[in-house]
Amino acid sequence: MNAGAHIPVHVLAGFLGSGKTTLLNRLLASPALGDSAVIVNEFGEIAVDHAMITEAAEETMILKSGCICCSVRGDLVDSLSDLAGRRNAGAVPPFARVVVETTGLADPGPILQTLATDPALTGRYRAGSVTATVDAVNGVRQIERHEEARRQIAAADRIVITKLDIADAGAESALKEKVTGINPTGPILPRDAVDAEMLTASADPAVRNVDANAHSHRGGISAHCLVIERPLRWAGFVRWLDSLTALRGADVLRIKGIVRTHEFDRPVAVNGIHHLLHPPTPLDAWPDGCRETRLVIIADGIEGLDLRAGLEAAGA
Repeated sequence: MNAGAHIPVHVLAGFLGSGKTTLLNRLLASPALGDSAVIVNEFGEIAVDHAMITEAAEETMILKSGCICCSVRGDLVDSLSDLAGRRNAGAVPPFARVVVETTGLADPGPILQTLATDPALTGRYRAGSVTATVDAVNGVRQIERHEEARRQIAAADRIVITKLDIADAGAESALKEKVTGINPTGPILPRDAVDAEMLTASADPAVRNVDANAHSHRGGISAHCLVIERPLRWAGFVRWLDSLTALRGADVLRIKGIVRTHEFDRPVAVNGIHHLLHPPTPLDAWPDGCRETRLVIIADGIEGLDLRAGLEAAGA
């Protein structure tokens, strides 16, 4: 691997039985994923999913010892490091990306944190996008009952609805309402509309058409939307953001948005998850032509925080 090369690692998440493997199996048949490595995380000792991946990309690895993002996060580090070493040695063909299919109980957040902070990975890989599958038949019930399902949706750059062909009438609209209440920024797509390029595409950094009053308190996870027309002071905004993630990072499932500042003519995109903040990125133009700050903070249990007051206190 050349020095400075960073291979994107894309995460495919989704609750148990939501159709991750079915989607991945179909997409792996595409030539667009022919130069990919795939890591399938198995919960338990029997690699059931391995038998269902019929068109594996250049390299498929099965982790059998547990959940990637929690009790065996080290296995992901070891597997990615080993894969990079074998790539350098010519033991496996070169690959342009890695797709990690998580167990149905995984929170994608710790995976992205590991990619950004583990010294064995930071020089080789970078975090890509997160796609979450949601079952149209059982999704509403799973969202209401399971924290893991809500966290997967909250961390996603895009949400894919599966099993629409066997769902009851009205199931899609009810599910979209639930999903949007948790993640108002992620596009929602039917499974059949998703192709290989979408699975590995970079996330759109902009936040469009945000309702400043939109939030949901169900299940403890809420989406807090800030729309501020006047420009902010960048140093104060950074202080506020650093304080929020330092004090409540474990509860912050996703931060995404664009910021209007005194110091820059262009919008600045910000993106983060838990304690991890990605470098800010200037954009070429304002989405929809609206020159304003638009931020969405998806978090668990921060309803008591006055985010606007925090911005003012930080000097933003």
